Amino acid sequence: MKASLLSELESIVDYMKMVRPEQIPPQVMEDALQKRKELIPLLCKELEDILKNPKRKFIENEQFIVFSFLFFAQLKETAPAELILRFLNLPYFTSDDCFARFCTVSLDKVLANTCFERIDSIQSLSENTQLDCEARLAAISALFILYSRERVSREMLLHQMKKILKLPCDGKEIYWDQVIDYTIDLYPDEEALLLIKKRVEESLGDDSLSEYGTFKRVQENIKNLPPFEEWLDITKKVNTKDLTDCVEEMTEWYSSTHGDDTFIDGFIDEEDCGNYSHG
Repeated sequence: MKASLLSELESIVDYMKMVRPEQIPPQVMEDALQKRKELIPLLCKELEDILKNPKRKFIENEQFIVFSFLFFAQLKETAPAELILRFLNLPYFTSDDCFARFCTVSLDKVLANTCFERIDSIQSLSENTQLDCEARLAAISALFILYSRERVSREMLLHQMKKILKLPCDGKEIYWDQVIDYTIDLYPDEEALLLIKKRVEESLGDDSLSEYGTFKRVQENIKNLPPFEEWLDITKKVNTKDLTDCVEEMTEWYSSTHGDDTFIDGFIDEEDCGNYSHG
């Protein structure tokens, strides 16, 4: 690789690390997309370096980690899938507030766009009780996105939801409400209904704040569903999500986690990042 190209790629990485997303010049991201073939290995190398000492490097590189994941997702790049999965299994990831927000807003699209060849890994995330609920729900949502893209069948997805319904209760009513909602979206069979009934009775109960305080409410929801094929078509349409602009997605994440602060954990404004030249 020519020294000039390497220097340019390193400058792009610096922008991804240190500049508020909305202040990155459009030309920088245009060049990043044009030079994706050379840039992706460099991003992966940087992420690998963080994984070598995550306890020290994780938080100080949170913007870069999220930005890289979103960039990969926009490109539907599968090469970094293993790296992304390794990060998700770090205890720091979903327990950190900034990354919890990322899990809620963007992780489902990142998984669907980068790990679609690793559906078994997404399934494992969805049932990993060591992860926070936000990450597990993002994995479930990713599976539904892949269902809308016809990469996952209803039968496989319903089987996965049954496995999740059998998991030990962790007491989070909002989580189980969403799991039940997802299962209802698949037109649950008798086995799934029995699992939902057991979950409602064990985890939620009449005096809970859950949407499903009683199994009767679940039955009423299902009774009011449109016909089978029509409902499944609706389920696919409402789960049609994609990530087409990593800067826009990154700006939303940054604003929701850092507000209007200019200097946070070493982040700097664009004018302080140095001159950027492109060929």
